[in-house]
Amino acid sequence: MTLEQTLRWNKIKDGLFYFVVYSGISFFCLLIVYPFYYIFINSLNTELIYGAAVFWPSKIGLRNYVTLLSESNIVWSLCLSMIRVAVGATLAVLVNSMCAFALRRRALRFRNFYLVFFLIPMFFKGGLIPVYLNLKMLGLLDTFFVFIFPEPRLFNFFYVIILMTYFADIPDSVEDSAKIDGAGYFTIYWKIYMPMSVPVIATIFLFAAVFHWETWLDSLYFTHSESLETFAAFLMKAIKKFASIGEDHTGRAESLMEMTHLQGIRFTGMIVAILPVLAIYPFIQKYFVKGIKLGAVKE
Repeated sequence: MTLEQTLRWNKIKDGLFYFVVYSGISFFCLLIVYPFYYIFINSLNTELIYGAAVFWPSKIGLRNYVTLLSESNIVWSLCLSMIRVAVGATLAVLVNSMCAFALRRRALRFRNFYLVFFLIPMFFKGGLIPVYLNLKMLGLLDTFFVFIFPEPRLFNFFYVIILMTYFADIPDSVEDSAKIDGAGYFTIYWKIYMPMSVPVIATIFLFAAVFHWETWLDSLYFTHSESLETFAAFLMKAIKKFASIGEDHTGRAESLMEMTHLQGIRFTGMIVAILPVLAIYPFIQKYFVKGIKLGAVKE
């Protein structure tokens, strides 16, 4: 085989290799994206009575969105969830980063005891009833702070582990230089470690924000005022409300039209719930992968 034939054959093999790889990646991406696309097109489909759309709605309309968004408490519940995300995620970043900043020092007295003490609750939980009684004794029931303070909302040792590993990669010489200049521990934490840890801070903020946004059980169990109904809890109750409207006294759907409209509202609720996360993620995506890698692996 001549050199020209060898080069041509290698080019063909490389082309086949890249074709197979890119085809596999494209198929994998399609498997991930299509369920979201399926939910979106059927939230716009006003003819679900003829079956769910597969590629394109048979008739596009905003009936499902109008029905869901016309609920009276939706605006306040949305604002409440945004406030909860902003306050809860910010405080979670501060509390967990301060804890990680202290525990990163191997010379810290009783450090191993603290690590074991914080690690045990990650695997062993007391259950819902002890948590409820504890919150009742602390006076947190039916207050906004019940969304913020209880574990794992304000403090999550998983976040601390990621932050500790990232902080451990920062050279000790940086801290020693700051101490020579007269900086205290809080100054070192706030002006050195935090600015140098933007990727992992953004990652922890995203984790905490998604948790606060999608959690609805605490609103169901620990509050009873409508003014403390989060957006996730509102969506859950709204879907149950429409389900009850669409059923007669025997529990059967009154009509096929009502049943399909309920299915459309469910699709709409999924889209409305995920839109804020999709809106935030692109802004911190560039930090996300880097923060996970550097915060989870000690090189």
